[in-house]
Amino acid sequence: MKPLSFVLLAWLLAAGAAAAQPAVVIAERATVRTEPSATGAVVATVTRGTELEVLATDGSWLRVRIGRDGPTGFVHASFVDASSTRAPATPGAPSGVTPPVMPLMPAAGASGAAAQRPPRTFLARVFGGLWNRGGTGVQVGGGIALTPFANPALEFTADASYVRVGRAGGYGGSGNAVFNIVLPAQRITPFAGAGVTVLHSPSESILVPGFGEVSTGGGTNAALQLLGGVDVPLSDRRAFRGEIRIQLLPDGAAVAALAGLSF
Repeated sequence: MKPLSFVLLAWLLAAGAAAAQPAVVIAERATVRTEPSATGAVVATVTRGTELEVLATDGSWLRVRIGRDGPTGFVHASFVDASSTRAPATPGAPSGVTPPVMPLMPAAGASGAAAQRPPRTFLARVFGGLWNRGGTGVQVGGGIALTPFANPALEFTADASYVRVGRAGGYGGSGNAVFNIVLPAQRITPFAGAGVTVLHSPSESILVPGFGEVSTGGGTNAALQLLGGVDVPLSDRRAFRGEIRIQLLPDGAAVAALAGLSF
């Protein structure tokens, strides 16, 4: 019976190895965790091109082994391409060499919880571009975004901006709900959403012969805002953002074409 036990054990090991699916990391860096959760302890941080073996799936997470004999853990599926059977060669490295696995090193003074925070959980954003309503002007601003670590993700944003058209200027803000779909193979994230924007334009004083100075214009308007565009990741923590906003104001629509940086 002893030889039979050895044969059975060898067969089980071979079956487990055959079931593993090769994959490759497509993000600049990806975190491998002990659990299929963004709060799981960190096993290691792997770099782009690292070869993995996919052992199982758990929702939007993959249970993987790093390399052939490395540690196992869970990585989010958006960071991995499981359709490739061979990792691309790293520039300057011999073919077939797996890029190094880097241990996670918290920044000086950072707490363990902050060091383990997954990318794209909380974003700051700056933007600028052209704004058209009663003439073409400029719009600049910035804001914050809260994005759950998932794909697809519903992102909530709030921002403030300053608009100037000709001699007239104004300021405002908006709150939006934005639906993101991460496309790892194309390395882009299309998005579309809607929200509410509030714009305030100060009144202007003009000199009218016979009447003196007269205040004109100004006021505050709240309106529905539609937006859409695309994020192009520059790294796991930074992305270029191109965006179109359509503001449905009471006296007509305004269109803004914006570009910015999320970090």
